[in-house]
Amino acid sequence: MSAFLALLKREMQAIFLSPVAYACGILSLLVSGFCFMYVLLSFDPQTPFALKDLVFRFFAGFIVSWFVQIFLISAITMRLFSEEKRTGTIEALLTAPVTDVQVVLAKYLGALLYYALLWLPSLGYFFILGQKGLDWKLLGGTYLGIALVGVMAVAVGCLASALCTSQIVAALLSCTALTALLFGPPMFADKAQWDWLRKTLEYLNVLPMGSHTLLGDFCQGLGSLGHVFYPLSVAWACLFITVKVLASRSWK
Repeated sequence: MSAFLALLKREMQAIFLSPVAYACGILSLLVSGFCFMYVLLSFDPQTPFALKDLVFRFFAGFIVSWFVQIFLISAITMRLFSEEKRTGTIEALLTAPVTDVQVVLAKYLGALLYYALLWLPSLGYFFILGQKGLDWKLLGGTYLGIALVGVMAVAVGCLASALCTSQIVAALLSCTALTALLFGPPMFADKAQWDWLRKTLEYLNVLPMGSHTLLGDFCQGLGSLGHVFYPLSVAWACLFITVKVLASRSWK
């Protein structure tokens, strides 16, 4: 456990010493602030609005903002392994008295914690509104849905970085994979000719584009265990392959 914590501390220090982390933080604040302001202006100031409508429009109503999230996640994860390979420190890291699993989990958890920090300021927006009786169950479910999307997306970025020696290539690969993963199912669900294929694509739909969506349902307090299984499965598969990619270096 001490070795893992040392690796996690090393990774968090590397993240916050990188200018990319601060650039991503500023961009995230600008985008989330603009979206929240736009959502508030879309409501009639003379008519009370439900918190559920505000939450859904802010977190799930802006598809374009999720393209920004894909870019941010790719920027956060692109250096995890590719930079280690470029500088040659990956060899020293893998020959240290730590396992490949510990290395992967430490880097993954570090990136995931930073991703969570990017969303943390958005919680303050609801306090600024000064609404009494905030539905913490609804907000908790919404942030759980966002966390599940992050668990899956960061794992994809982690795998992309492990497969590449260039940060730029890793970022491009991560952006491509995440775009296909998040936007592919809803785009092809309506065009599917077979009922079983349409239902499968609807189940794989994460963003609020269609009848069954992970994030859309969580933002309305309708999340279920079925929503949890898919992103966790994708994350586990990506991390498993990442460990195998690192282990393959010792075979050469």
